[in-house]
Amino acid sequence: MTTEVSIVKRYYVEVIEVDRGLIDLALKTAEEYSTEESYLKAMFTGIARAMLADTVLQKAEKVQKEDKLIETLLEGEPIVLENEDEKIYVYFDEESLESFLKELQTLGYLKIKGNRIWV
Repeated sequence: MTTEVSIVKRYYVEVIEVDRGLIDLALKTAEEYSTEESYLKAMFTGIARAMLADTVLQKAEKVQKEDKLIETLLEGEPIVLENEDEKIYVYFDEESLESFLKELQTLGYLKIKGNRIWV
């Protein structure tokens, strides 16, 4: 029995940022190095994260309380982006929202202290 194994260098794309412009720049670079599957996954993840971030920041300015913000966002789920040819639905749950709020705080987009939110 003969077995051949090829070791090749592979790249993958992980979306951390939520700013749509920065995501687009990162995706342009990633397109040259990543597989099509990884690129498409990152593209849709990036779009979804940017949509969710925009929605969170808009509602956070009005609500200013973390528990009310989460409640408002859950009531409005899913977030829908419609173009001429397609629709993108973004689904989430309470745990993922809490985690996403922490990411937005880490990235400097908002500040949460106690139950208060500052954008």
